[in-house]
Amino acid sequence: MAFVAWPDGAMGICQWSCGLGTWTNRLAFRKAGFNYDDMAVLSNSLNAGIRTSFKNLLADTVTFYGWDIIDMRAFGAQAYITAYGGAAGLNINEVLPPSVCVGLTLRTPLRGRAFRGRQYVAGLAEDQIDAGIWDAAATAEVADQWGAWQEIAQNVGWDLCIPTTQINKVPQSPAVLTTVTSMEVRSGIPAHQRRRDRRP
Repeated sequence: MAFVAWPDGAMGICQWSCGLGTWTNRLAFRKAGFNYDDMAVLSNSLNAGIRTSFKNLLADTVTFYGWDIIDMRAFGAQAYITAYGGAAGLNINEVLPPSVCVGLTLRTPLRGRAFRGRQYVAGLAEDQIDAGIWDAAATAEVADQWGAWQEIAQNVGWDLCIPTTQINKVPQSPAVLTTVTSMEVRSGIPAHQRRRDRRP
């Protein structure tokens, strides 16, 4: 796939691991005229913002390895690779497969699929599911954690955004970045990111 620039945009990538398996979550951030130091501040601030209440949902075999920030304004631009040492989950129960996720919807003021985003949040322990449904307190905490990261980014001058590269089947280059205004877990039924199961 060809590179599509994000005006004033950077990609945040956080990595999680459990044993030999790893997976990521990705978010888009925007700040006019940002530089490398701004990327470092964003990364360090997001890393410091992982909540103990969220780690209580994560199995203790899962480790959060922090946020890398990638400049998406041009192909081959700079990246800030975090030096964060990692934080383990605090839940002693067995971890669920990384494909079993809380599905978090990110919304903007604009209608349509092109202006919504999804986060597949994994690494939770099995005691967070009862009869095939996520515990309501767990889904609320997932939304609160992502909301906290949004607020932290805003406090250091960045907006959380949805990058849209296609509208009504028409490619957009550069991408259209639209600010996220709300987040919600639309269903307690587990979402699935099945490609995580297929990784070696």
